[in-house]
Amino acid sequence: MATIQEEQLGGHPELADLMAEWAATGHMTLTVVPLERAHVGEYVRTMSAMGEQADESIVDRLFQLTGGNPFFLREALTSMIHRCDVLA
Repeated sequence: MATIQEEQLGGHPELADLMAEWAATGHMTLTVVPLERAHVGEYVRTMSAMGEQADESIVDRLFQLTGGNPFFLREALTSMIHRCDVLA
């Protein structure tokens, strides 16, 4: 597995060539788009043990911190839960 932001391909043509080579040999690519703020709230609610509505300030904080990136969101929320900042 490899990850790369598309905007990084422009400055590194060898990466674009490698991605094309992988695609030609059957490797899959997955484009991950940022989540909207509402989806961040739904994710926080889902992760809550009680399934309660997420605190809007927490949703705002996570959305600003992660830009809606689902991978960053999961890690940030997990960190917050372990530190008892949310969903305690």
